[in-house]
Parts: sequence; C-alpha cells; structure tokens
Amino acid sequence: MLSERRGARVEIRSAERGEKRRLQELATENARLALSSEAAQSEQKRLRRIEALEELREALNLESLPIRIECFDISTAMGQDTVGSMVVFQDASPKKAHYRKFGIRESGGDPDDFAAMAEVISRRFARLSDGTGEDYDDSFAVTPNLVVIDGGKGQLSAALAAMQAYDLPRVAVIALAKRVEEVFVPGRPDPIVLDPHNPGLQLLQRIRDEAHRFAVGFHRQRRDARGFASIFDELQGVGPARRRALLRHFGSAEGVLNATQEELEGVPGVPAKTARQIYAQLHKAGRG
Repeated sequence: MLSERRGARVEIRSAERGEKRRLQELATENARLALSSEAAQSEQKRLRRIEALEELREALNLESLPIRIECFDISTAMGQDTVGSMVVFQDASPKKAHYRKFGIRESGGDPDDFAAMAEVISRRFARLSDGTGEDYDDSFAVTPNLVVIDGGKGQLSAALAAMQAYDLPRVAVIALAKRVEEVFVPGRPDPIVLDPHNPGLQLLQRIRDEAHRFAVGFHRQRRDARGFASIFDELQGVGPARRRALLRHFGSAEGVLNATQEELEGVPGVPAKTARQIYAQLHKAGRG
C-alpha cells in the first residue's frame, strides 16, 4: 500500500538489537497501554450510562429503559421573545442533530408559561406521524421513551393536556422542578425526591440543564435580533429603498450591523457617503 501511494518501493526496517530495539519495544508497549486505557475508559462511561438509565427506569417505574429522552423548556422575559426548546438524549448522551427550537406565537396578553409549553408539545407531537409530507423531520418522526418537562405540576398538566389531543403510543411524561429537584409524575399526589447522588437524577439534571441552556440561547438570539431591527429602522439617511437594498445585499439587519465600512460602501444603491454615515451611526450605538 505504501509503495502504491509513493509510486516506488518502500522498505520498512525494524531494529533487531541495541538501544534502538529497546526504544522500539518501549514505544510499542506504550501504544498498547494507551489503547487499553482508552478502551477501559470508554467501557466505564458506557456502563455508567446504562446504570443511569436503569436507575431512571426503577425510580419512575418505567416499562422499558428510556433509550430516547426528550426534554422541553420555555424561555421568556416579561412575555416577549418567548421560545421553546427540545433537546434529545439517546442512550444517555446528547443527540444534538435532533435538537429543535420553537418560536412561540405571541398572544398579546399576559405571559403564560403553561400555554407556551402546551404549544411546544402540541407542535412537536403533531408531526410525530408525518412521515411523508414536506415537513418531515427525522427528530419529530421518532417516538420518545420518556418526555421530561422543565417545570412543576402546572407545566406537566399543560403538556399532558396537549398530548391527549393526539393518538400517541404510550409515552412516559414527567416534570423536573428546579431548586429542590422534585420529580412530578402523573397520577402521583406527591413528587418523587431522589438522592442527589442517584445517577438517574443526575442524568435528568443534565438533560434539563441542556434544555434550559438551549432555550435561553435561542431567546437571546430573538431578543437581540429585535433590538438590531429597532436600531436599523432608526438609522438616519436610510429610507425604504435603501433599507431594502441593504437587506437584499446582507440578508438581514444583523448582517448590516456586522458589516465593515468597506462592505457597506459596496452596496448597490447606497452612496459611499451614506454608507460611511451608516457605519458611524452603528459604531456610535456600540454595535460596530
């Protein structure tokens, strides 16, 4: 193989005695030990994941191991830019390709965390059986073994009510409340309180924290985009025609805000002097 790649004969020589031979044997042994250690660590991690899933099955009285777990969270600020997140753990490990974001349709009324959760759950499970349509999504096409709601009894009730609207296979649903880490289960008047060192609880915490991180990140994106658009609309010297030209050239208000002065000067329909004024205004606003 090496000869083929080089296009000429390749000789591999091995030391037969002396210091070079000793160094070669030492290198071989080190490589063997490194591979063995890596394999052992990988096996330990696999066993810990299985232990966590087994602990969850026992604590929650599940029919089978929760191989696929989906967790949902809501993030908002005074009812504005409300979003939802869905994160997926497969075999107790994040499956980021199946993470999904939801922009909540603003109701115009008071902030309603329960309604937002119901909307996210409804939109997720409405697409469970959509295996052939244009909106087909690999993540939505898979039935989870366990659904985790970030919240308490109210969020759990909202999620269950939303799921009842669909003809779903049996799916276990729980809610994990923050601070005291209580696990709410449908049909149980009192929450389950697991030992802080329980691997199953620690897995739930990881999933819940990941869903929270993902939701907060998306919320900040939406909030910042709204702020960018507001600043963009207030730029002096930019009327409707030039605004369209800038958006057409950069694709979004955020793209305009991130543009250099030279890039702004290159926009068709925007004079160089105006481009420099736009750049100066954005920098004065602390956005450049």
